[in-house]
Amino acid sequence: MTDIGEILREKREARGLSAEEAEAETKLAAGSIRAVEDNRFDGFRNKVYARAFVRDYANYLAVDPKPLLDRLDEIYAPPAEAAEEPEEDAPEEIPALPEKNAPGLDRVVISFAVFLLLALICYGVSRYNRPSSPAPAPEPAVSLQTEPGPPSVPEAPAQPETAKKYAEGVTVSVKTFAWYPATHLRIVVDGVVKYNQSTGPAACLEYTGKTYVKIYTDNSDHIQIRVNGRLEDSMGAPGKPVTKYYQVNTPETRPAE
Repeated sequence: MTDIGEILREKREARGLSAEEAEAETKLAAGSIRAVEDNRFDGFRNKVYARAFVRDYANYLAVDPKPLLDRLDEIYAPPAEAAEEPEEDAPEEIPALPEKNAPGLDRVVISFAVFLLLALICYGVSRYNRPSSPAPAPEPAVSLQTEPGPPSVPEAPAQPETAKKYAEGVTVSVKTFAWYPATHLRIVVDGVVKYNQSTGPAACLEYTGKTYVKIYTDNSDHIQIRVNGRLEDSMGAPGKPVTKYYQVNTPETRPAE
């Protein structure tokens, strides 16, 4: 019989990862990871949440999720009804009040909220401490520009803000989380619209631009972005549309879209 927790734990340990390191890369709470590896699924609100968590964690560890999900279905299968026996003077049962929240899900929500708050604080501090005088000319680097929504007209090129060099272009990977519904994505590479449609959960897209890559989404907390292999912070306020540029700072002018 398939042991869900043992398979996932052995795969994680074989890769030399702790539960906290897996949390940092997947945004899945370390406490929930340990609970699944101990075959404890009572912390999830229902079977749908448990399946989404196991599928996403298995995909991250490069494990075929189908046998694990089949075993999970067996765990959640309703037990066979026992034959009812007449009881004499049995007291009337008072239904218990349902639990307000699933502990495992609460930890996931709290962890995400703390991460988002820290990211916003760090961004605000960096903006406040930025010197007013111009710094020495940086080497070619990727600049990040945040906008309040999809632009109706072409924008001017973003100004360089980072000093890390990306001489061979910029590669942007976009992943939609498995536990969120579909979100609309529009991806423009060097002035050419490469992708523009509603995207379902657990999708993975990757594009490389010589000059820039622009991404628009109608819900910023539904996706995760990596630039040249490096995990980026949250795109913006949860539930809000946002557009971002990832641009190589060269003398070239960004093509019109």
